Amino acid sequence: MIDKKDENILSVLRKNARLSMQALSKKLNMPTTTVYNRIKKLEEDGVIEQYTVKVNEQKAGKTITAYIGIVFNYDELKKNGITQHDIAKQCREKENVQLADVITGGNDMIIKVTARDVNEMDKFVTSYIQNFPGVERTNTMIVLGE
Repeated sequence: MIDKKDENILSVLRKNARLSMQALSKKLNMPTTTVYNRIKKLEEDGVIEQYTVKVNEQKAGKTITAYIGIVFNYDELKKNGITQHDIAKQCREKENVQLADVITGGNDMIIKVTARDVNEMDKFVTSYIQNFPGVERTNTMIVLGE
């Protein structure tokens, strides 16, 4: 269980995980050793799973972002011995997939994808997503602004 001090550490790390221990301790008004030990414990307990980088996809050449809603035919998934969780896991391994979650509602899964252009997005949807067994239909929603 995390306490308020851990929550404060996490809040600062969410904004900038590259801060040094000294900078973190100064920002949090806590001793460096305390901050270090708390972060180590958060890592060991699995609260902090990894440190990542936030990329400006536009500047990296990925000019199109889309959310793709996917509806599955569960009989087909069962027949092929896979689940929507298996498909989500495979999608997360693709370099252009930002997010792949199994959800409730009108779609069974949602994926956030970036692409260089419409052709690359089209290829991803039609040649990759729609080729999974059990995909009944997709709904691609292009992001107009973030």
